[in-house]
Amino acid sequence: MISILIDFDNFFSYSSTDDFNWLHTEFNELINQAFAIDRKTDFISFRLYGGWMENGLQTNIAFKIQQAISSFKFFPLFNKAERIFVHGNIELVTRLISIPNMEWDDTVRTRLGIPRLRLAGAGLPTGCIGTNESCPVRILYRFAEKKTKKCPVGGCPATNESAFKVVEQKMVDTMLSCDIISLSEDQRVNGIIVVSDDFDLLPPIVMAVENSKKQSKQIVLLKKRLLSAHDTIFGRLESMGLKIMWR
Repeated sequence: MISILIDFDNFFSYSSTDDFNWLHTEFNELINQAFAIDRKTDFISFRLYGGWMENGLQTNIAFKIQQAISSFKFFPLFNKAERIFVHGNIELVTRLISIPNMEWDDTVRTRLGIPRLRLAGAGLPTGCIGTNESCPVRILYRFAEKKTKKCPVGGCPATNESAFKVVEQKMVDTMLSCDIISLSEDQRVNGIIVVSDDFDLLPPIVMAVENSKKQSKQIVLLKKRLLSAHDTIFGRLESMGLKIMWR
């Protein structure tokens, strides 16, 4: 079995009006990468991680993604080279692999008002030609001090909490980390593909690499080509046995 774990919002860009049919092409490419790990695999599992639930209800985005993937007819597929049928599934993750009886039904949190902001300096931004009363940076800073803070425009009734809302994912990275480690310990799994650009996932991926050495299991990280000062860490990870594929 090959498990493909996708950090959805971290890796893919989309809008609220998206129909997500482009996922068909993405999944096709990932199936080919799964065969590159194990050309004789007979099962491919796609697990999509994201903020799919809010207050026990599926979000609109999750519903649209589920609708799209339900129309995809990947499995079973016939592997002509090996003359075997390959089965599989695609699911939006709301439960951990190791604890399937517990659903995590609040992975999206919505808060009213923008959080308290911090200024980079003590005064106006460097080079600013405005004043404390006219500089948008200072105005926004004061507006964010409290949720009940009123708009500085005279006569405007808007407050911080009525004008802004913050939508955040909760527990998604932790769930993904738990599953990476669980799958790395599962002897039925021949390979794991993690699709993510999140540096927070590197520690559990390293643990998975160490666990897999006893089982000759391949761990692959698929990430976007982003050049930064952090790129040196990937050389060390590859020397430990992690295979890195760049999009």
